[in-house]
Amino acid sequence: MRAVEYRWLVVEHSLEIYGGIVAAVFASVGIWLGLKLTRERVVVREVPVRVPAPAEFTRDEARLQSLGITARELEVLELITFARALGVGLSITAVACVCYVLMWQIVYYNFMPDYLDKYAAYVLEKERAAGATAAQLEAQLAQFKEMYANRLINAAFTILEPLPVGVLISLISAGVLRRGRQDGALAETT
Repeated sequence: MRAVEYRWLVVEHSLEIYGGIVAAVFASVGIWLGLKLTRERVVVREVPVRVPAPAEFTRDEARLQSLGITARELEVLELITFARALGVGLSITAVACVCYVLMWQIVYYNFMPDYLDKYAAYVLEKERAAGATAAQLEAQLAQFKEMYANRLINAAFTILEPLPVGVLISLISAGVLRRGRQDGALAETT
């Protein structure tokens, strides 16, 4: 009896189980990729180089205090590189995209199975008002419904919603974090 209940549970909730497995795989790959991209590679070589002495560098302590930056925060800001910040941002984006796709799949297949029919009716009405022929529209919508019924294509369309925004925000954040060190906003040269 337990075996029958177990099989029913697996069959009834197969989408959720597969979704959980996919989420775990994506999360693992994202964490691995983040660690791989942000790993510090240290090569120590002593090479004597004669360099003319630059102007003396003085940290602007008043500016640091006005910004409320602690010594630890300053140390972390000095360690951040563009690649490291971008790796962390893209890892966060990957996890967020996987969560978004999984939630949409659960909502679409379990709570809104008629979503595509309602959307198709809306598009048909809109295109008819624009002057498109009914036969042409029906053929396009039938092809789209057939394509959208495939769960992988459905997931691919769904991931296209948050992915570009996440990549853009990751690039901007990495650039801002890198640029903050280069601008000398925290230091003054005399």
